[in-house]
Amino acid sequence: MLRHAGAILTLTVLTCSGASAQILSFSDQTAASQIDARYETLSGVISLPQFMFAGGAAGDFDRDGDPDIFILSGGHAPDRLYINNGDGTFTDRASAWGVDFEHVGCGVSVADYDNDGDLDMYVTSYGPASGFLENDVHILYRNNGPDENGQFSFTDVALESGVRMTSPVDPDGFSSTWGDYDMDGDLDLFVAGWMDENNGDRLFRNNGANAEGLVTFTDVTDALTDLASIPVYGFSPTFQDMNGDGYPELVIAADFATSQYLRNDAGAGFTTITAAAGVGLDENGMGATTGDFNNDGLVDWYVTAIMLVGGNKLYINQGDHSYEEVSVEAGANQGGWGWGAAAVDIDNDADLDILETNGWNLFDDPSMLYLNNNDGTFTESAVSLGMNHVTQGRGIILLDHDMDGDVDVLFLSHIDPVYLFRNDLTKDTGAGWLRVRLDNCGLSSLTPDGVGAHLELTSAGLTQHRWITAAPSYLGQGEMVAHFGIDDATSIDELRVTWPNGFSRVFIGPDTNQTVIVSANPADTASPWGVLDLTDVLVFFDDWVHARASADLEVPFGAFDFSDVMAYLRAFERGCR
Repeated sequence: MLRHAGAILTLTVLTCSGASAQILSFSDQTAASQIDARYETLSGVISLPQFMFAGGAAGDFDRDGDPDIFILSGGHAPDRLYINNGDGTFTDRASAWGVDFEHVGCGVSVADYDNDGDLDMYVTSYGPASGFLENDVHILYRNNGPDENGQFSFTDVALESGVRMTSPVDPDGFSSTWGDYDMDGDLDLFVAGWMDENNGDRLFRNNGANAEGLVTFTDVTDALTDLASIPVYGFSPTFQDMNGDGYPELVIAADFATSQYLRNDAGAGFTTITAAAGVGLDENGMGATTGDFNNDGLVDWYVTAIMLVGGNKLYINQGDHSYEEVSVEAGANQGGWGWGAAAVDIDNDADLDILETNGWNLFDDPSMLYLNNNDGTFTESAVSLGMNHVTQGRGIILLDHDMDGDVDVLFLSHIDPVYLFRNDLTKDTGAGWLRVRLDNCGLSSLTPDGVGAHLELTSAGLTQHRWITAAPSYLGQGEMVAHFGIDDATSIDELRVTWPNGFSRVFIGPDTNQTVIVSANPADTASPWGVLDLTDVLVFFDDWVHARASADLEVPFGAFDFSDVMAYLRAFERGCR
C-alpha cells in the first residue's frame, strides 16, 4: 500500500519476494538465458578504433514490465534484440523488429525522445560490415510501437532527424547520452567523439515535432559550448544535475587527460569549469558513472582509467560544483585497463557499490566489484562472490532480468561473448528493496520516463538518493529504473519523486519488495495505474473534501476551492496514454 499525501493508494505490484538473507553471490546464466551474442568485426581483425567497440543497452521495448536487451554484433553477424520471455530466458527478435543490421556498430543509448510512450535507440555506427569506415551512418531507431497485429518495429530516422553525422571530418562517435539541458520537457542528445579532438563531440537540441510529425534536432555545440576550442577525446558523457537546480550539467569522461565538466547555465549554454571544480584528474578517462556514494544527497562522479597511469578517480561532491578526489583512500583506484563503470546497490544494503569492467586489445583483464563499506571505503570482491569475468570487457548493462528485486549484470566484451551474471542475493534477514519506474503520461512539460528526476527514499532514519539518467556505462546503458536496497528495514517511511521542473509526488509508507510505477498525472490517484476511472475521481473528491494535500492542485495553494476541482478535471480529461 501507498499513502499519497493523505490518500491511500495501492500501486501495481509487478514482482514481490518475501523478506529474505543478505548473502551475496553471482552465477553465470548466459547459456540458460539463451543469450548468445558476441562482438566481432566481419574480418576478425583487431584494429583501431574497432578494438574499443562493444555496445548494447537494456530497456522495456515492448512495455510489458520487464527489461529487454539490444546488443551490437560488430558486423560478423546481425545485431541482436533479445525480448524478455518473463522466465529468465530471452528470444532474439531483431529480424522481426527490423534492427538486424550488419555493421560496425559502436555504442547504444535508449530514451523516448519523441515522447510517444515507446523507448527508442540511438546507435553510433561506423558503417557497413564489409566497407570502409564512414562518418555519416549513425542510427536513430524510432520505436513504432505495436501495429494492429501487436507486432513491434523500429524505423531508422537519423537522416531526416538530423543526427546521422557527428564529426564532419572523420568517422567518429562513441557513447551517447540523453537529457533535458534546457528544461523544456523533451530529451536532447549528446554524442561523444574520440577520433577528432575538436569536432567529434556534439550537442543536439530536440526541436520537437515538425509539421509532418517528425522530431528533429539542431546541432548547437558551437553556439552553447566551447568544445570546439578545447581538445576532448570523448568516450562517456553524462547529463546529470550536479547542483540540484534542475538543469543537468554535462560531464564527459575523455582520453588523454581531456575529461571535462560543463556547468549548465540555466539552459542558456554551458561553461567549462573542469579545473575549478577539481575534476578532470584522470589521465585516461574511459567509462563513468554518477551516484551518491556517501549518502549525503549530492551527486558524485566515478571515472575509470588505466591502472598503470593514475588509475580510476572518485570525485566526491562538496557542493557548489566543487569536488574532492578520493579514489586511493577509498580503495577504488586500481582496477585494470578500465572501460565501463556502473553505480548500483548490488547487495541491497542501502549504499551504492561500483562495478568496473576491464581489458586491453589482446590482454584480458578481470572485472571488478567494489562493495561499499559505508565508511568512505570499498572492498573489491568480484571473484570471491562468483563474478569471475576475465575478458575484453567494454560495457556494463544493469538490469533486473528476472524481476526478483536484486540487480543482475550483463558484461559486453570485444571479441568475447557477452556474459549475464545473475544476482543470487538471498534475503533471510535483510536485503529488502524497492524498484521505481516513472511515467510522465505523455505530458510535454515532464521528461519521458522521468529522465533527470530525483528520487528520495527514507527508511530507518536514512534518506537515499537516486536519479534517473539515460547515460552510458561506456557504450552501454542499463534500465531507467531507480533501485533502492533497504537492508534489514521492514518498512519505508516516504518516497519522494521530483521531476527536473519541480513537479513532485510524495508517497507515505510504500510496501517493501515491489516494483511500483509512479504516474505524473495528478488525476491518476488509484490503481490500476495509467487507467483513469471512477475510482480515481472518488479518491480525489475524498481528499478534496478532507483538505488533504494531494487535492491541492492549483493556486492559491493551501486553499481547497473550485480551482483545484477544475485542475483535476483538466488532468482527468488529458489522461495518461
